[in-house]
Amino acid sequence: MNHSAIRAFRPLAVAGLGVLLLAACGGGGGGGVDTTAGYTVGGTITGLASGASVTLETAGATPVVRSENGAFTFNQRYGTNSPYRVRVTDHTGWDIQGCDISNASGTISNANITNVLVQCYDQVLLSAGTGFEQITLRWTRPFEPEPMAGMLICMQDVSGIPNDDPDHLFDTNDHCIAPSVPLDLTGLTLANGRYERVHVGLNNNNTYFYQVRMKDGGKVVYSNVAFTSPRVPWDHSGDIAFNDTGITECSDGDVSDACPAALHPAQDAEHGRDKVVPSKAGFGDAGFDYTRIAADSRDQSPVPGSVPGVKAANWACIRDNVSGLTWELRPNLPGHLRHRDWRYTWFNDDGSINGGSNGVSNGILCGETLFGCNTQRYVERVNALGLCGYTDWRLPTQAELYSILHFGKQVPAADPQVFPDVGGGRSYWSSTPGSTNTNLMWDVRFQGGLDGTSTKQSQYAIRLVREDDTPFPLPATREAIHQASGQTCRLEMYPTAPSSGFDTGVAAGYACQKGMGLLWRRCPVGWNWDGGECVSATPQARSWSATLTQVAGFTENAWSDWRLPNIKELNSIIERRCSNPAVDTRVFPVVPTGDLWSASPVEGDPTSVWTALLNTASGGDAGSGGVDLGFAFIVRDVPIGTCPP
Repeated sequence: MNHSAIRAFRPLAVAGLGVLLLAACGGGGGGGVDTTAGYTVGGTITGLASGASVTLETAGATPVVRSENGAFTFNQRYGTNSPYRVRVTDHTGWDIQGCDISNASGTISNANITNVLVQCYDQVLLSAGTGFEQITLRWTRPFEPEPMAGMLICMQDVSGIPNDDPDHLFDTNDHCIAPSVPLDLTGLTLANGRYERVHVGLNNNNTYFYQVRMKDGGKVVYSNVAFTSPRVPWDHSGDIAFNDTGITECSDGDVSDACPAALHPAQDAEHGRDKVVPSKAGFGDAGFDYTRIAADSRDQSPVPGSVPGVKAANWACIRDNVSGLTWELRPNLPGHLRHRDWRYTWFNDDGSINGGSNGVSNGILCGETLFGCNTQRYVERVNALGLCGYTDWRLPTQAELYSILHFGKQVPAADPQVFPDVGGGRSYWSSTPGSTNTNLMWDVRFQGGLDGTSTKQSQYAIRLVREDDTPFPLPATREAIHQASGQTCRLEMYPTAPSSGFDTGVAAGYACQKGMGLLWRRCPVGWNWDGGECVSATPQARSWSATLTQVAGFTENAWSDWRLPNIKELNSIIERRCSNPAVDTRVFPVVPTGDLWSASPVEGDPTSVWTALLNTASGGDAGSGGVDLGFAFIVRDVPIGTCPP
């Protein structure tokens, strides 16, 4: 079969068509070419999709670009008896259409060549989504009443998985063991642009391969090979739904060392999941807990040491057993759709979630694997391929991305055993809009752990996410918010730290963040609760050491276990649809002007501490010197899902 058509079946790109390159070359070392007289090579293009383009090339001739069907002719002339050959060059953008060439080569004999035929046709995209003892299949084109049309199903156990990229399953029937329960393909109807059928009665953990074959006029068309394994749904029944920071050492202001540190009490490393590591379902540093998932959706051994891949049995995704989120892993495969080094502009044409502007669709840094390297096209393509058996992948929110940062590491701020595709650290797009400009989106920077906003024309990496049960769900509605004097909030955005996530009725002056297991003092240290507002008492900016000492000795309402929040906890109260300040002032009426201390020292620089700036622009984290001066909100731990009386 033509090599170009085989390339088109591989999972390499998204909904769009890249530039198609055709090349023709004369033979005889150029001796048969006559530039002043002779004969031309040309033909006809048919079936080219709207919006697509074709570039025709031949040695010595000016390339001809066509964006419509019809005749083409190279401007070079060839002498009698000159050989010619037209071929489709390798181009990873051929995902929505394939193109074949007829009469592609021959010898010129006293006449122009006009019968080269480039026939383009729509591809068939097939996805397979996992479920309990069943697989949901979706594909993009109907079957026609042809003897060769249909779907082949190939069942394999874990020891007999064939190559993940066979030319066609139909050509490798010797591999296949038909499942005991056939798939009924009668009565299919189109819904949401897809044909769908659920294959039931399957064995969990067996891998099933599927491919569609059909006729397009006189041509046989094959879909990609889709595969997955039915599985028992993962049960997230733990009582902790938020990752700790990964920090396991204390700082004495000069060096990092074991805890406790004199004059610097009650630091990040002395509290939380990282200090008392519970039993794990998988593996991970400190309190992190991950399970690897193969491309066909089966859970894998937690033993570290492998690298992500794209074959059925390869590690392709990873589940966070703390949060319930499943993350995409990107392989180091230049030329592949999901290569870890590709970058994308931010784009989404859904006005309900894009922050007020669609963004930029024509990014160029993904190796031509997409027709426009942007976030929306990438999400669509990965879902069409059913990565790890799932078809509900999406861009993560800022909070979700922030949850996997490992602040015990730097450059990158991630565990390389869990996320080896981060390399030296990359910036990743989130789905969370900025509050000050419709062209801004939040990104998380794994170079060191910072987050911030960037314009949508910036080109950053993508790590997709999906969930069975997430601690960070979007509220069902865009709840109203009270704007304090001088504060600006974008009411059309979804809230990120809504007042509905806090119980302010537990006791006067306190707010229980039930999903986090935290009881917050609603007034910063130095302000007191009085009659429904924070009243200044003795506000004073202090050094980190002085603040830690002050909080360690603080008692209020008979509670003496107050502490500084770690940087992830402090980040969780940022209301990113608001600025000046970036909080819901119904929960936190006063935000001091200046740095807010966390309990988290900066890895690799024990003289610095992670802080948040909530009274400037739209929030975010930063590192400040421990000798600088700052303010503090304080917290105490309560059981997750409950609040004290």
